[in-house]
Amino acid sequence: MFDIALEVKNKVDEEKILTKYNLKPKDFILVTIHRAENTDIKENLENIWNALKRIANSGTKLFFPIHPRTKKALENYGLVNEIPKNLIITEPVSYSEMIVLEGNAKVIITDSGDVQKEGYFFKTPCIIPRNETEWIELVEAGWNKVVGTKKGNIIKEALKAYDEDTSNKKWIDFYGGGKASTRIVEVLKNKVYKKDNKR
Repeated sequence: MFDIALEVKNKVDEEKILTKYNLKPKDFILVTIHRAENTDIKENLENIWNALKRIANSGTKLFFPIHPRTKKALENYGLVNEIPKNLIITEPVSYSEMIVLEGNAKVIITDSGDVQKEGYFFKTPCIIPRNETEWIELVEAGWNKVVGTKKGNIIKEALKAYDEDTSNKKWIDFYGGGKASTRIVEVLKNKVYKKDNKR
């Protein structure tokens, strides 16, 4: 995952993508919500949605490429009303655009396991509106925080993370530094290939 994310990020025109969505580096919160535990339970989705609106009304820009199931659930629950101007809702974006958004966001609010990990690749803290996460090591390292689905907790922790200076925050290379594929090839060449040639 890290290898591909870096390769894509190095090939795309980041400025062009940010300009397309009227965004500036480290000046917005990226949002992704799609899990059934949030979309299929009205109370959870309503809390998350109201938290996003409150954060936007505080003056912080949020960019929310909305998943079809989330959009449908918001509509079914009658929650789509009075969207603040700082809460930017768009259709889903491409993988390359998502990589750029993850790398340029100040904070990510997400229930996605992959986005949590990709955010860490680019040193972007994640606020997780769930009761658990797949990536415990990122929570223990202090980059990500599981906050549940209470509106107040989401608001408090998202704004706290937004104000935090992470420039000197310790970053641990958990995932191979973007060179896992090269190392795998070397292992195969040096171990497996040489072993087979001895037969």
